[in-house]
Amino acid sequence: FNPIEDFLFGLDVRWDGHDRIRELAARVPCNNRHWADLFYRWFLNMVAHWRQTDRKYANCTVPLLVGPQAYRKSTFCRSLLPPELQAYYTDRIDFSNKRDAELMLTRFALINIDEFDSVSSAYQSFLKNVLQKPVVNARQPYKRSIQALHRYASFIATCNNYDLLTDPTGSRRFICIEISGTIDNSTSIDYEQLYAQAVAALKNGERYWFTSEEEFSTTRNNEVFQQLPVEEQLFLQHFRAAQ
Repeated sequence: FNPIEDFLFGLDVRWDGHDRIRELAARVPCNNRHWADLFYRWFLNMVAHWRQTDRKYANCTVPLLVGPQAYRKSTFCRSLLPPELQAYYTDRIDFSNKRDAELMLTRFALINIDEFDSVSSAYQSFLKNVLQKPVVNARQPYKRSIQALHRYASFIATCNNYDLLTDPTGSRRFICIEISGTIDNSTSIDYEQLYAQAVAALKNGERYWFTSEEEFSTTRNNEVFQQLPVEEQLFLQHFRAAQ
């Protein structure tokens, strides 16, 4: 029994041709003209991995919504899953407990790294490893042998602060979006058509991964969210004081 696959394969509707995925992205007000397309690609990637389309790679890209607390970022993240799958959403992951963090990849469909900047720099390398892990080799409770468990989880993240990326080499994994207003979470979502669109796109062979050009563009966009090294911060402080 797999509720995630049951939901996807049990969709009893054909996609009506209306682009609901980009329409959902448009509820997030921002000035990044690529946001809707990037969200669309990430959404397809999430569904592709739920369907076990790709067992070799993981969905290692993370939309990161940046803005004040009152902009309802977490509510938007939770709304991405239909009521049938809400039990497979979580915004609580402890990267200091590596075994439990890895097992969460097999137990949840969507993990929200809430307050992303609270993830200690000591766990950044582990976070990068978790994002890229396609399977989890672990021993389940009450089992004796180690098994290769399929990963279902995709990640999304939220943050109130803007200087949040500490690892320049991992920047391409994050789609940092500065939110310019409150997200519209009041309009209902037609989940059957939303996911029917993703399933139809995947069946038609549509690309669900990011190209190197898209990753390069994302990295450039993320530069304003990069946390400066301590040495550079001190240099700028002394430079400004001397002016």
